[in-house]
Amino acid sequence: MASGDNVEIVKRGFEAFNENGIEGILPFLDTGFEATTPPSLASEPDTYRGHDGIRRWFDSFYEVMDEIRWDAHGFEAAGDRVIVEFTLRARGKRTGLEFGQDAVMLWELRDGRAIRLDLFQTVDEARCSRGRRRLMAPTYHELLAQSRDAFNARDSEAWIEAWNPDCEWHPFLTAREEGDPGYHGPNGIRAWFEDVDEMFSEIHVDLSRFREIGNRLLVLGEMKARSRATGEPVASEVAWVVEPRGERLQRGWSYGSHAEGERAALEASG
Repeated sequence: MASGDNVEIVKRGFEAFNENGIEGILPFLDTGFEATTPPSLASEPDTYRGHDGIRRWFDSFYEVMDEIRWDAHGFEAAGDRVIVEFTLRARGKRTGLEFGQDAVMLWELRDGRAIRLDLFQTVDEARCSRGRRRLMAPTYHELLAQSRDAFNARDSEAWIEAWNPDCEWHPFLTAREEGDPGYHGPNGIRAWFEDVDEMFSEIHVDLSRFREIGNRLLVLGEMKARSRATGEPVASEVAWVVEPRGERLQRGWSYGSHAEGERAALEASG
């Protein structure tokens, strides 16, 4: 699709958002759409995936603000991407005061729909990022989704396909220990699956939040299972910190709480 067409699509998306809020712009977004908010522009930086993820992102706005709109100052075509300088405007629900924040959007489109949105403080940052492959490219999301599905299906071979042959996995029961050997390579992964199956049945992990922290991926969700020892249901938070390498995943650590996983990822990033 021509760059000019992409600009027109993004312009119409802005108009739809300003007229009908988040539901107005959803038809312009691919079902696999993802948006990333960086620490420089968000108190809780995160990556939001799909239409439900975008609704969740804007729920945090609507809790404290009314009359939210995007005022665009310029649209710049960049191949299959569009750079937009804009001001987020809103009114505080409690104070009634008007609010404005300047930022830059980098939209990526495919087949007439937006597939990704990244936010930056300056146009130069957005332009520089165009030529860099982002860590959370769709390939890594697919590998993480494959790993999740394999875990839920108790299919160690499907998990192994998403990871490098010399991969490492450190589950939350041992990941806290410095220098813990964890499980290595395909046979290690198979052994880990067997160890988990000895402890739990009816295991299901739901991973819903993805973030980049340095060279690692932080994935947050919930786990439900049934203890084989007691027969009682078990539910807890779960956090995966994953380090990709090349076209596959290389090392991973699992933690029993979101806070612990985030702290580990931040410490690893330096």
